[in-house]
Amino acid sequence: AFIGMNGLDIELGLTTPDEQEALVKQTAMSLANQSFVLIDHSKFNKVYFARVPLLESTTIITSEKALNQESLKEYQQKYHFIGGTL
Repeated sequence: AFIGMNGLDIELGLTTPDEQEALVKQTAMSLANQSFVLIDHSKFNKVYFARVPLLESTTIITSEKALNQESLKEYQQKYHFIGGTL
């Protein structure tokens, strides 16, 4: 499953503003053999109302724009990234 997300926070994980949307995304990720979360640089450090649990096997794909190196190291300790130039 390829899932877009509204926010990614180092402490709270994946979030979206709509509770029903969060439930749909959570269900899709749990039913998929492999799941990828698509986020661009503007989604980092954003927190919205509804959390979407991040499965251990989930990979986060990001765009080319970067976080600073300090923030990147924190996120990489907690999440698996591919793509982009973080």
